[in-house]
Amino acid sequence: MRPLTAEETVALSYEEYIFKSTIVYSHESNDCNILCDDLISNLSRDKDCVMGFDTEWPVTYQKGGQPKTALIQLCFDTTKCYLFHVSCMGKFPVMLKKLIEMDHVKKVGLNVEYDIWKLGTDFDIKAKEIVQKSSIELRTMANKKLKSSENWSLEGLARNVLHRRISKDPSVRKCDWTQFPLPETQQRYAATDAVMSLMIFRDLEKR
Repeated sequence: MRPLTAEETVALSYEEYIFKSTIVYSHESNDCNILCDDLISNLSRDKDCVMGFDTEWPVTYQKGGQPKTALIQLCFDTTKCYLFHVSCMGKFPVMLKKLIEMDHVKKVGLNVEYDIWKLGTDFDIKAKEIVQKSSIELRTMANKKLKSSENWSLEGLARNVLHRRISKDPSVRKCDWTQFPLPETQQRYAATDAVMSLMIFRDLEKR
């Protein structure tokens, strides 16, 4: 076993963050539409709001392109995360599409533009407009606020901005995200990424 680097040693000294609050797991289109309609109705119409955003799909090493997006994670605060298991739904929910496409709902995450472009390829989502008008790339924001030029990972941002560490266990990250029901371990992992993105954004915004 190789010795730990100085950075890895420091990282292990930080408290691990795992999202332990409320997860709303939705795997039916009608249920998703109801939840998203409720979210939209509670949003402010007079000012922008920020939504932690992430997606997951099965990792494949076969040629011929990637599988479709299987899971969409979003959160408006750090106490509740919504997981929409779109690979289980017959068609992409209309109200989820509406929510994601709203200009004043800013989607924040690491590699968020790629996630959105992939959604546009996989489903009928106006990816170009979302990327241009309502996405916030954490890597770009962090480099501006921290006066750096790093190719940040979410783990790196968690360590450097919040002094927390998050797990990127390959056995979970590279699992089959289309399986139903999604095991709680995967649900917590997915929710952690979206909520951590929102936490990092809020911290950077204050600087």
